[in-house]
Amino acid sequence: MTPVSFGERAAECGVTTLVSEPHEIANVVGVSGIHEMINGAKDAPIDIYYGIQSSVPSTNRSLETTGGVIGFEEMKHLMDEDGVVCVGEFLWRRPYTAFPILRRGV
Repeated sequence: MTPVSFGERAAECGVTTLVSEPHEIANVVGVSGIHEMINGAKDAPIDIYYGIQSSVPSTNRSLETTGGVIGFEEMKHLMDEDGVVCVGEFLWRRPYTAFPILRRGV
């Protein structure tokens, strides 16, 4: 379902605005997938805003091989995009899997 078709159905139900957090799209195709979602929502009959994922992959590249990668630099770039209003789901486990020394106290 595209953002426009979702927006059409949501508008029929009285929805005027939503914030989407396309984590799974980001997991698979990264920043380009988020850009596609943002661009795909431009003609939606409702306002669609986006939250940017703080951790793609949610653990680290050796544990997850989904393809998408969003780090701090990508987040900074995405936060400048029209329609991006917040940081999405924040996963605390990433630092523990990225830095083995931190796991000693866990």
